[in-house]
Amino acid sequence: MALIELDLTARPGPAPTSIPPARRYRTAGLLLALALVLVLGGAAAPDALRWRFLGAIPSPPIPESPFQLDGDRVYTAGGLGGDRTVSAWSLADPPVKLWSAPVPAREVGPDQVPYGDVRARTAGDVVVITDGPSTTVVDGRTGETRWHSEIGVHPLTGDRFGLVEDPKFRPGTEYNQAGGAPGDIYFSAAGVPHIEPPLTTEFRGVDLRTGATAWTASAPGSVVFFNHPSGVVVLASDRLTLLSSATGSVLRTTTLPVLSGQRPQSGRLVGDVLLVSYGRSLVAYSVRTFRPLWQVPQAEDVADPGACSGLVCADDRSGTSVLDPATGHVLWHASGADLVRIGSDVLEQDTGTSEALRVSDLRNGDQKLALRGWSSDTPTADDGPLLLRRIGESRDSMFALIDDSPVALRPLGTTHGAVSDCASDSSFVVCRGTGVLQVFSYRG
Repeated sequence: MALIELDLTARPGPAPTSIPPARRYRTAGLLLALALVLVLGGAAAPDALRWRFLGAIPSPPIPESPFQLDGDRVYTAGGLGGDRTVSAWSLADPPVKLWSAPVPAREVGPDQVPYGDVRARTAGDVVVITDGPSTTVVDGRTGETRWHSEIGVHPLTGDRFGLVEDPKFRPGTEYNQAGGAPGDIYFSAAGVPHIEPPLTTEFRGVDLRTGATAWTASAPGSVVFFNHPSGVVVLASDRLTLLSSATGSVLRTTTLPVLSGQRPQSGRLVGDVLLVSYGRSLVAYSVRTFRPLWQVPQAEDVADPGACSGLVCADDRSGTSVLDPATGHVLWHASGADLVRIGSDVLEQDTGTSEALRVSDLRNGDQKLALRGWSSDTPTADDGPLLLRRIGESRDSMFALIDDSPVALRPLGTTHGAVSDCASDSSFVVCRGTGVLQVFSYRG
């Protein structure tokens, strides 16, 4: 089960820039698979889906030029060294460039850790652009710069306010990267590593439109925050606190116990359930009340735990147990698979690869649909359906959608030649081709 460490401000990993090695399929096999897909998807309305190529967006084929699909927009980034440029494109037919905005590149000092590439996302009437912890906010209509911060700003529910998390360390605790001594490392908001945990962590709520500080709060030591519709959930080693996103006022708080000599180590939010790990124990709390719901044992130091997205899970020595969110009872067990919730079902995919294995029943793990030969490497928006793809003999990619009720694969269409990175939502698919982004819509 993927958890967020309380004692680490982890740097984000690099964005994927290529797909896993492609497999070649014989033409007859691919045609047969497509025919089966057509049969499986035949129960749905034929006019519900319509695969259309909208056009191409220029994009240099280099890792420093990522893209993000965000609603009916695509954001692209380019440039090396000095200033970067972020461009917004409307997904019309064909795509239309709305604006380009210069973004100052983050300068990485000798004691700082380099982060990933430039990212952009819409938050109300502004666009929040990040380069590692550095944040630039621009006007969503014009691309004009509104304000800039050297440390990270995390948009909160409602897209009106953002959160700045700023750990404060004891002087003289900076990590000597030249020495490379072993031990735990703790990162500041600017990416400077330290060998001791922070003394306190400051929170600042900021108005995303202006950058003005709306409220401040602090907590001792290292903490983890979670964005929830009811506010900001703050998990510390001794308590849970719910803060108002707009004012920072304390809406709810409770003291967390010590279990078998251990304090909370990490946490994960799944809907209205906050899972707090104590190492050998996993405790579930209701975000609505902060009351404990249940407690179960869990394995520590699992070598290769499977990821678990949108589900309540616990690690054990042989894999992952899927739990009932209300009671903590084990519903079923998965071994050697990452789990992703899709509606009332679960996608199982091979741990460490993007190969889709099967769609399983959320209640008991029974297989509903086999998916061998399909890849699940296309990130999908939270409100979008799950799309799979497979690479044909001519190197183009064929896409299919997983219907939830009844569970079935529905074919969408193919790309124009070979593509690498792809993203999708409830209406669009965008893939990186040679020097361009290929843009498709699939809703009628």
